[in-house]
Amino acid sequence: MKSLNCLLLGLFFAVPLFAFSQTSTINGILRDSTTNNPLPFATISLFKNNASQPVKATFTDETGKFSIPTDTGSFTILCTFIGYADKRIPVTIRNNESRDLQTIFLVSTTKSLGAVTVTARKPLIEQTDDKIIFNTDADPSTKTENALDILRKTPFVSVDGNDNITVNGQSNFRILLNGRETGMFSQNVSQALKSFPGASIVKIEVITNPSAKYDAEGVGGVLNIVTQKQIIGYNGNASLTLSSIHNTFGNLSFNLKKGKVGVSLNYFYNAIGLLGNQAPPFFADSRTDAINSQTYSSRILNGITIQQLFQNFGNAEISYDLDKYKTISIYGSVTGGFNNLSTTTSIHTIFPTTTTTSFLTLQNNTNSPNYNVGSDFIKKFKDIPEKEFSIRLFTEYSKNDRFLDSYQDNTETDRYIINNNYAHNTQTTLQTDYILPMKRKQKIETGLKFILRNATSDYESLIKTSPTEEYMILPANTNNFNYLQQVYSAYGSYNFALKKFPFRIGLRMEHTEVDGNFNGTETAVRQSYTNLIPNIQTSTQITKEYKMVLSYGQRIQRPFINSLNPFINNNDTLNISYGNPALRPQLIHNLTLQNNFAKGKVFAGLTLGGSYSNNKIIQIINFNKETGVSTTTNENLGKESQISLNGNITANFSKVWNMSVNSNLNYTYIKNSSDLAQQNSGLTGFIGVSNNFKVNPKFTISTFVGNFKPPIGLQGYTSSQWFYNITPSYKLFKDKITITLAAARFITKYVTVRTIQKDINFRSENLNSFQARNFRIGIVWNFGKLKENVSKKKGINNDDVL
Repeated sequence: MKSLNCLLLGLFFAVPLFAFSQTSTINGILRDSTTNNPLPFATISLFKNNASQPVKATFTDETGKFSIPTDTGSFTILCTFIGYADKRIPVTIRNNESRDLQTIFLVSTTKSLGAVTVTARKPLIEQTDDKIIFNTDADPSTKTENALDILRKTPFVSVDGNDNITVNGQSNFRILLNGRETGMFSQNVSQALKSFPGASIVKIEVITNPSAKYDAEGVGGVLNIVTQKQIIGYNGNASLTLSSIHNTFGNLSFNLKKGKVGVSLNYFYNAIGLLGNQAPPFFADSRTDAINSQTYSSRILNGITIQQLFQNFGNAEISYDLDKYKTISIYGSVTGGFNNLSTTTSIHTIFPTTTTTSFLTLQNNTNSPNYNVGSDFIKKFKDIPEKEFSIRLFTEYSKNDRFLDSYQDNTETDRYIINNNYAHNTQTTLQTDYILPMKRKQKIETGLKFILRNATSDYESLIKTSPTEEYMILPANTNNFNYLQQVYSAYGSYNFALKKFPFRIGLRMEHTEVDGNFNGTETAVRQSYTNLIPNIQTSTQITKEYKMVLSYGQRIQRPFINSLNPFINNNDTLNISYGNPALRPQLIHNLTLQNNFAKGKVFAGLTLGGSYSNNKIIQIINFNKETGVSTTTNENLGKESQISLNGNITANFSKVWNMSVNSNLNYTYIKNSSDLAQQNSGLTGFIGVSNNFKVNPKFTISTFVGNFKPPIGLQGYTSSQWFYNITPSYKLFKDKITITLAAARFITKYVTVRTIQKDINFRSENLNSFQARNFRIGIVWNFGKLKENVSKKKGINNDDVL
């Protein structure tokens, strides 16, 4: 531990100090040319004559004043502020004199419609060296969709017919909300995203090769969902969407910036099958054929499930500018609700000489409340606006209580089982980061992070064989699991340029301590390991229109608490599942070559990637020929190689029509390291085409069509699915109200997803059917100012992530 502390301190303090030496200043005040009002927090950049990069920059204060130190020589002052035309002023400084430019007037370029300000429209897809951005504001159809629907259209992200998500071809990834961690996505990610209304989302950032600044967890990369905008004054929106499948969701958001105080409030909810409106049922049909089995030859299940769900999420943030360069913010969120599933299944078991029929009734209720609170302190610096020091503290408390009550009506002995699992998790995070820009396009980033996770799972299993009996405890499936995980992290990242080649190199160290035990059996789980995660990226501008980016990085995936929990789900006696407390973290290597082309109104990106993991966490189904029992658990037994080709094209054909095409093609080879005969390979991928037609300034029609083939697994594959919708929208009352209609997958009422799993002992085919035909109507009300402001605490980009 002593060497670990030395490494942490070394990385943190090994930051070169850098200072400028000036004896002169340039002063002035920035005002609106029409109203004469001061322009606070505008960017003032100082350029040497004919230079393309500023030597330094600063911001105006609340009264529009600025002061920027300089040396002697000839310079150009550039004044920029969103919604205003840039202004350049030549300045010459002699003999260490100071210059007062007095009042500088900027001319507004925005066009006001009542209380709403209309600014330039962003492209649907943007791409930088380290991320690709899907601007949902540019797609009106997203206003009646949820976050999961939007991800189907997002580059590098795929969602199959069972709502399973992959990022960059991997099922393990990390989700941030406005650049921060949130407990909302710590349990059922797909269900949480389905509860997240698209009307509250501004953009989604996909970071497939995160820098060393980001946690190493999430082998597929990072998804950052951005909802909030920095503003002057206030803004907000409220939305409500109703659907033909009795799914209702809505949101309310409010943002305020007045003087030194900023406030952000958000609330949204998602409801399925409530208020007497039953949602369409799900159908699950499966057939398992045993090979050379000593028990049954086939087992056929036909089930129907009814869902009732209510989830809601609220968060609040308040920030205060201590002075011109320091801000403190406090934020918190609450998530709650329930998800109840009622399933009835008929089971036909075929033996060599007879067939038996039984019925299984299962009530599965889940309650997953989550509470978290955090605080950030951010300090910028006068002479170098991009220089930053920050400290962040975040604490989260969550529960995932599941109650399963089943009754199996058998030909001989009936079976009543109650399985209750009370899982609680507390997580505390302390993080500090330092950013130091330097001359000649150099920048150093370094930081420390500590995460303490404390999870408990108190589970019990009760059984009886008749309705008149008392339930008896099953000791083998009743226990208390305590799990303590500590993660110590330190990182350093260095940006520099060699001629025309900018580089970013970084190294992140993460040391993990795990201490788990089962109180009932005195079984202990002890793990201690250190991972060094390198990251390197370089790029070159081949021509004015064409750019290439080459990157290499590693990612890590620690097993989730649900994957470690040994609780046995035994409601179906011949089909059980449980966690594996011996799971180790998974490590993956990624190499990508990104090609970006932009000319005029056309943007195109083509990314070739390769990845490899020799300890992938995979789900394995084992079939016991002697008992006929199928067991499902996770093991570190996967060796996986993957080659991927991701492409996207965005084109504005005219003022009224723009189109975006997103696609990926993956070849995957995976095998079981403990059984080399067990392997699988194949091509999977996705293609989606989005069109937006602006019939007139008020009326827009959006369309989307796509096909997705999910990634293969070690033991099987899932069928491909078509997705399509058409969404007209119309703006009213000076664009404050938007009404949207949507028709999704309307050709066929029900869609079936087919999954095949097999090995030398069994073959299983599962057919999951659900109503895909869906008609929605939504209304969005925007109020207040919608003019964004550059935050002086966040540098040039007002949507920076942590």
